[in-house]
Amino acid sequence: MKKIFAFTSEQGCGCTFLEWTANFLAGHYNYYQTLSNQVIDLVDNPLTANNAHLHDRNRPNGYQQTLDALQQFSLSNQSTLSLYPTTLRFDTACEMLEINRSELIDPKIQHAVADYINQDYSKMIAHLLDIGVDVVYVAIDKRMLGYHWTKRSFPSRPMFEDLPVSDEMLLVANDEQVFFQSSIDQWQQQGLTEIWDVRERMALDNRPFDWPQPAFGGSAKKHLFLNCQEVWFDLINVVQQTQKFLGLPIRSDRYQQWLPIATHWQQIQINTLKFWIQLEHIVDAVVNGYDYALPRLTLKQESIIQHCLIYQHNLNLKTWGLTHFPNNARLLHQLLEPNIHTVTAYRGTNQLDGPDGLSLV
Repeated sequence: MKKIFAFTSEQGCGCTFLEWTANFLAGHYNYYQTLSNQVIDLVDNPLTANNAHLHDRNRPNGYQQTLDALQQFSLSNQSTLSLYPTTLRFDTACEMLEINRSELIDPKIQHAVADYINQDYSKMIAHLLDIGVDVVYVAIDKRMLGYHWTKRSFPSRPMFEDLPVSDEMLLVANDEQVFFQSSIDQWQQQGLTEIWDVRERMALDNRPFDWPQPAFGGSAKKHLFLNCQEVWFDLINVVQQTQKFLGLPIRSDRYQQWLPIATHWQQIQINTLKFWIQLEHIVDAVVNGYDYALPRLTLKQESIIQHCLIYQHNLNLKTWGLTHFPNNARLLHQLLEPNIHTVTAYRGTNQLDGPDGLSLV
C-alpha cells in the first residue's frame, strides 16, 4: 500500500524545507515528481539564499491540481509519495471566476476572489484527509504576517504575466498595478510620482496586517497542526514530531548531515523576520523620539513604518525630498506631523484593530 503525506499552508512559511526534511531523514534518495512524471534524485542540500527551493517539490495549486497530482501518484511505482499542496494563484482564481484584471479595481471583487481561494483550499484539505493522506498543516501566525511581505514569498511569475522575472521591484510593481491601479493613477494625475510620493501612497494603500479568516480551521480527522513560529524557532523538536506523526524513521547518518543545513535554514528565517520582530519598537521609537539606530530599509519597509504611523498613531512624515529614511529613529521623529489623510478600516472580523487604531499583536 502506498504511503502519501503532505505539508501544507496557505502561504509559504517553510513547507518546502519540511517536506524535503521528511524524505531526507527517512533515508530516501529519490522521489516521484509530478511535473516531469518521473522519479528524480533528492538533493543533499535544498537551500538557496532565500529559501529551500533547490528541492523541486510537488506543489499543486488548489483543489483541481491536487486531484491531478494524486491521480499521477496512483500510477507511480513509488511506495512513499509526498506533496506540498497550497492555494490557487490569485490570477488563476480570477480566470476560473471569469474576472478580468481591470475589474480588480473594485475591492469587493478582490475580496470575492480571496474568499473563493479560501473555499477551494478548504475543499482540497478536506479531500486529502478523506482519502487518508497524512496532512501536516502549518498555520500562519497573525503576529508574523510580515514574513509574507518579503522577497522570499514573491512568486517568480508576476500575476497575469506569462514569463517569470527575478527583479524584486518588478514583482512589487506588478502587485501594486493589479490591486492599486486606481490609486496609482490618481497620484500620477496630481504629479505625485517622486520616490517619497510612491512611499506615502504605498503606506496608505497596503494592508500589511490584514488577517482574513484562515481557510483551514481544523478537522475531526487525524492531522498534525503546527504554528509557523514553532517551525522557525523550534525546528528540531518539530521535526521529531512530524517524523513520528508520518511514521517515518530518522536515520542517524542523515540526521548529522541535516543538522548544519537546518541551522542555516533557521538563520535565513531569522534574517527575514528581523525587521518584523523589531517593527513595533521601531515605530514606538519614532513616535517618542528615541535614540535608536535603524537598519538599512527597503522602500517597502519604509512604507510599512509610515503605514503604522498613519494607521496606529494618526501621524505622518514630512518626507518631501527624502529618498531614504535616516538611520536613527530620533531623526525620523523630527519629521513627524499630523496625518491629514482619511483612512479606511481593515477588512474582516479577524482584523488586528483596537480602540486607538491597528495593533501589531
